[in-house]
Amino acid sequence: MASERPWHVPGRWYTSPHNWHENVRGGMVGLPRQVCVKDDTLREGEETPGVVFDLKDRVEIGVRLQDIGVAELEMPMASSLEESAEVTKEFKRAGIKCRKSYIYFRTPPYEASTWKDDIKRRIDLGLDHLTLSLSFSREDTWSDFGGEFSKEKVEAIIGETVQYAKNQGATVGFGWPNQTRTYLDTLKRFHKAAADAGVDRTQIYDSLGVGLPASIRHLVSQVKQAVGKTPVLIHVHNDFGMATANTLAGIEGGAEWCDLVVNGLGDRGGNASFEEVVSALEILYGVNTGIKLDRLYELSKFVAKKSGVKCQPHKAIVGQNSFMEESAGHHRSMHAAIVGGTPEAYVPYVPETVGRHYTKIFGTTTMYGGAIEIQLDDWGFQYSVQDIERVRRRALKEIRSSKKGYLSEPEFKKICAGALKRKAASKS
Repeated sequence: MASERPWHVPGRWYTSPHNWHENVRGGMVGLPRQVCVKDDTLREGEETPGVVFDLKDRVEIGVRLQDIGVAELEMPMASSLEESAEVTKEFKRAGIKCRKSYIYFRTPPYEASTWKDDIKRRIDLGLDHLTLSLSFSREDTWSDFGGEFSKEKVEAIIGETVQYAKNQGATVGFGWPNQTRTYLDTLKRFHKAAADAGVDRTQIYDSLGVGLPASIRHLVSQVKQAVGKTPVLIHVHNDFGMATANTLAGIEGGAEWCDLVVNGLGDRGGNASFEEVVSALEILYGVNTGIKLDRLYELSKFVAKKSGVKCQPHKAIVGQNSFMEESAGHHRSMHAAIVGGTPEAYVPYVPETVGRHYTKIFGTTTMYGGAIEIQLDDWGFQYSVQDIERVRRRALKEIRSSKKGYLSEPEFKKICAGALKRKAASKS
């Protein structure tokens, strides 16, 4: 039975009732109850400048992605079929049983005789799903296929390619780059051609991250109407910092699948962030993803280590500062919420939800407003007004000379003990 207050799960999160207002939910025309996550870290993630995953890295990342609950893994691009075969073999040896997919780019000239063999060899590797991606020229897209390469010719190629791949025994997806630059009627026409040919999933790509959330929502809803019951996947890049918002908008429009990358890795500005999208779906939307949220931080740290790309400190969910508090007002609020038995009253969700914990630090903004007194009370110190001022002076001196600009809890406690010239009294 659904909760009457889905925005509030005691002890875990307290978001906003406005997210659940009928007028708001009414605008989410196609929001599904469940979304399947296709992880693209091994392909798009390795397109991040300077990132190279060796075979061991790929397998270890794949194991962790399976363990956290992804529905499908997109396999890395390989320099040869032999390399792809080796990766597939090692995944099987490591016990990775979740769906594995491969993207195949069919490029001009489309009349070339090699594409059927290319598709068959990839499916013969033992993958579960093949995504067919057609490449169009700039002139074709910008002219709305008004030249020699007509819409009718594209539809014929879509039907031919999808049907051949289906006959080889794999499930098949279909898409093409830069769909947000393709005129809407043409976009719908091509996706419908794939659905009519029996494609198992149609995929919408905002390859340059140029869509607005409202336009992505509308685009996906229109494609959903065109393809009927065929599932839709949304794949978004982050060139304007809106990949998370646009992925969520696509899901509001009816996409049942989404492409995500751990830590938002990827070429240029990166891709939709795995941890941000799944957390928002579960906590803000009430949509099931099958992802174990309490393993997000562990996964993020592992991928950061293997990729060599650190997350920005203030990154949502997994950044170093996400649950680190300094200001006196925040200390007071956090203390009151925890002591009152409602830790979710202070934060949108408690850090344990995503495998984190609170980190209390002491900086220049902690030194006034009662935070020192609260902390000394917690530690059991006896103090006077003069003692507080002594602690403040010593702490500020240390903070201003520190390279990191703040004190950890043990460091601040040491200063307090020295300033008060006595150890904490035991609480009865």
